Amino acid sequence: MRLTPNPELPTSATSVARLLLQALPRGGGFSTSARSALGITMANSIFVPALRMPTDILELSSVINFAFAELGFLTPSVRIDKQGRESLSLTDGFIMIEGQHDKDQCWVSIGRCDPKFTGDAECCILCDVKTRGSWLFAAVVAYAFCKAWGRTVFNDAGELDGQETYSAESLKEVILKANPTRRDA
Repeated sequence: MRLTPNPELPTSATSVARLLLQALPRGGGFSTSARSALGITMANSIFVPALRMPTDILELSSVINFAFAELGFLTPSVRIDKQGRESLSLTDGFIMIEGQHDKDQCWVSIGRCDPKFTGDAECCILCDVKTRGSWLFAAVVAYAFCKAWGRTVFNDAGELDGQETYSAESLKEVILKANPTRRDA
């Protein structure tokens, strides 16, 4: 977590915010708008600890496209950005997911990690969903990963409705509530 001082706040207020963030769990208990007002830069990811690695890009694409269709969105394109590598392993590059609209895009990195980072002894795969566009679009991707391979979604970005964690079903409800009539415009 990186703190960026807000010049409009006295140094002591920034110091208090910094101490609170160190003492409190993920997000420091501050809403997204409060973090913004304090000048605090938070993680910009939605994490999904997974029980297993997707088999290949075809399985991954199928799972993602099914989730988009299930929630009433047009299916996106799913591809691996190999970053100049020859391999097509899902862990060797970013998985790029791009929708029909400019802001409908995100990327996923998948890697093995110690279960202490996932919070689940059975989950040693971490799927990191990031976007500079629509968090709703990224949430559908996180929903797909959670429904197929995980149990929990961690909303480190603090976006959507601000909850810190979701099950697949609770995230589905948030997505449908945020855009109940979406059949893509």
